Parts: sequence; structure tokens; C-alpha cells
Amino acid sequence: MKYLDSGSRNPAHSLASWFEGILNEGVAELRFQTGFFSLDGIGLLVPTLEHCKQNDLIIKVLIGSNEASTLKDDVLGLVEALGIPRHNAQLGVVSFSGAFFHPKTYHIKRSDCSQAAFVGSANLTASGLALHVEAGIALDTREGDAPHHLSQIATAIDSWFSEQRAGMTLISGLQVVDELVESGILALLRPPRLSVNDKNGATDKKSRPRLKSLFQLPMVKGATPYDEVIGPEDDAVLEVLPSAAAQPGSNQIFLMTLQKTDVGFGQTTKGTSRRSPEIFIPLAARDADEDFWGWPNLFHEDPSKKGKMDRFGVKMRIGTSIVDVNMMTWPAKHDFRLRSETLRSAGNIGDILYLERSDGSSGFNYYVEIIPQGSTRHGQYLARCVNAVRNSTRKWGYI
Repeated sequence: MKYLDSGSRNPAHSLASWFEGILNEGVAELRFQTGFFSLDGIGLLVPTLEHCKQNDLIIKVLIGSNEASTLKDDVLGLVEALGIPRHNAQLGVVSFSGAFFHPKTYHIKRSDCSQAAFVGSANLTASGLALHVEAGIALDTREGDAPHHLSQIATAIDSWFSEQRAGMTLISGLQVVDELVESGILALLRPPRLSVNDKNGATDKKSRPRLKSLFQLPMVKGATPYDEVIGPEDDAVLEVLPSAAAQPGSNQIFLMTLQKTDVGFGQTTKGTSRRSPEIFIPLAARDADEDFWGWPNLFHEDPSKKGKMDRFGVKMRIGTSIVDVNMMTWPAKHDFRLRSETLRSAGNIGDILYLERSDGSSGFNYYVEIIPQGSTRHGQYLARCVNAVRNSTRKWGYI
């Protein structure tokens, strides 16, 4: 076992250096899980990934998309690099509401059945591999580390796939990636992170040394060069957001009681698909204040499904996060839908959806809260839900 710490700024202590040495040793199986991921982090892995793809070797990968920080294009690049769909390649995207998927473990099994692993703080991003101060331990059965300890690292990753754990979506093809975008789990663009301004409006840069990369990473086709972007790390704070369009409307706030169809997951039998993450808004509610929803002017017809209308990328703030929500309406359906895993996961049956339109100055079109049953505000807002829905206990109203 070796302890590695890039605080010394010794390149040999970086995850990039560990990869460079270990990936040239007859890799037969590759597994890793990373809290944050960007495509610029796989440059050193590309030859190994291609070898595994050509020989259908085992690769199992878990990547987090915490607060929708992972980009669609980065996931598509990884899908291509892994050769998905193929029998021995598995990729899962993990996302939770109110918590992060945060492990960083990397495991290989060689053709001689020896094993090596890295467990530490470094994400599979260019900045995690070669720029940030990171620490971890490297293990190798060739150097006397116990095989069962390294096998535990591999088994922990395998368990996500064998148990089909909640929060993990198996990427079986490109359609699933599109669905994660619509659900607000993956992003199309990463919002800019700007520096904190001081009281006088000037950026405070004093006493803040700038680190230099410890390692020259290979460029990856389709990835933004790592020296031109700040990686999507877990300590990133979005201090200033670009403004969003002001949301007009006759009313300021929409209220609605949540039902099982809004917060449930549908079938729970192992191997079955979960219901799409959609909150159902009655058409009567939409039509009572069309401008509140931007209907129909801000919607576009889906070219693949006649009559289906979408408003993509609606910015909604819930808690401390701003998520992209897809508003949609289907032909021959009697509802209007908000598609977002974050919204679906935030409430319980009987809670109240509180949706307030915004002037856009803080980077979102709507402010969202879930008002729980048993709270004082729940009783107050329930009294404002004066409109019933036929054959349903759902109620809604505007303020």
C-alpha cells in the first residue's frame, strides 16, 4: 500500500501518474466510480478502453451527476469509448435529490489475475487527475496487498449493477441519455462559475496562488481542453448566474396537491422500467393562466411525435439548486407535464407543489418549493387549492 498526496506537487503522486503506470500492464478488467466526470479526464484511458472494446473485456463504470453537473456530450463520448451497447460494458449514471454520489475508486484486474486499485479524493476529470490537490492510497497484489481487500473494491462497484440500486440509471443506449437530459439529471451546458466579488465590485485575487498542472494529459476528441475550463468539482460554488427570461403571467404562484402519479416510480419489480419522472398538471390549470406557463408561444412541436409540444430547459430553483425542467403536453392526453427527476424525488403524496414565477434576474424562471403535509403552510396553501379535478383527489389553485 502506498499513500499518495499531490499537495507536495510531486507529479508521481497524481492519479494521472498512477494511471500511466498501471494501464500498461495487461489490463483484463477495468472498473471505476467517480463522483464527478468530464470527458477530458479519460485521455490516458483511451488505449485501454479501445483494447477492452475490441476484445469485449469487462468494464463497469459509475459516474455521478450531482446537481445536474455532468454534461450530455461527455456521457455520449464515454458511451462511444466503452462501445455501448456491448455485452461486457456497463455504464451507470447516479443522481440523488439532496445528496451527492461521491466515491472515487479505480480498480483493474490484469490478465495474470493480479489486481491494482486507487482509492482517494480525485474525480475522473482533468483537474482531478493532474491539477487539484488530491490524496489517496494505491494498492497492488503484486506488492503484497491482500487480494480480498482489492476484490472488495471491485465488488462494491459490481453491486450497483447487480442490485439495480435506486438512483442509478443504466445507460443501455443513446435514448437513455436523452431521457436523462429531459429528466434534469444531465445538462446540455455547464453554467459558468464566476469569482466572488468584493464589496467594491472588484474581484479579490490577493493571496490566492494558482496551481499548475502536474501532468500533460492527452487531448480527447470532443472534450473541452482542461486548461480552458474549471472542472465540475464538488467544491465548486456558483456565485453569479446569468439572468433568465422573466416569466409573465396573470398570477404569481401556482399550487397543486401531489398524487402518486407525480411522486411514484411505477413498477418496482427488478428488471422493469421506472415511470418517467413527470408531475402532471391539469389542462384546466394550464389554460386558466396560459402566460404563467408560456403556453403556447414558448413551446415547439416534437418532430418525431405529431402533436407533442415541448418547452425545454426551463430553469427552476429548488433548494440551492437550479435544474432544467422540460414542460410538455401530449396529444390525446388530458394533462400537461413537468419532467424532472429532481422535482419527482422532492415530494410525497399529499404534499403541495408551490411554483412561483420569477423575474429571471437570479438565473431561474420559477422558484419551487414542496410544502409538506403537517406544516402550517400546508394548511394555508391547501385552502387556496380551490379547484378540483374530475375522478381525482387532486386540487389546484393560483395566488
